[in-house]
Amino acid sequence: MATTIDLSRKTGLLTLGTHTFRVLDKSVEELGPSGDPYWRLICEVISKGEDQGKEIMHSISLGHKSRFIMDEFLDGVDAPRSGKGDLGQFLGKTFRASVGQDTYNGKLKSVITNIMPVSSEQPSLMDLPSEVATEDAALPVDVVEEAEETAEKPSRRFG
Repeated sequence: MATTIDLSRKTGLLTLGTHTFRVLDKSVEELGPSGDPYWRLICEVISKGEDQGKEIMHSISLGHKSRFIMDEFLDGVDAPRSGKGDLGQFLGKTFRASVGQDTYNGKLKSVITNIMPVSSEQPSLMDLPSEVATEDAALPVDVVEEAEETAEKPSRRFG
């Protein structure tokens, strides 16, 4: 008996820019090599655009040294400012995030770089478009401009 598979693609590189995500119930808590637990979040793009429906993995260590990353996530999903919680409370939550690129084992992959809350003034999360980067966001403007200049610059030596 042959197994039938779903031919749709939910992975692959996301467009650089800012997207709206939902934390999926495929997310899990695991133990990291440092001995600290971490959350392996599987997040789906829910904003309109060509990346809608794609998934990305984002890890958040529960260790003390990287608490700032957890704080960014908690702010992004508009979690209460006090109390206790576990992963189950964040399944289905939404947030906006910037997407960049990194390499893993020599292959390019998409990564979540900045997490921010979804603006409460927006009528619907599904109506928020993805904001696509049109220039090389990895480089400051002055570096890009320097690379484009062909004329020799005057000397900056003093004296």
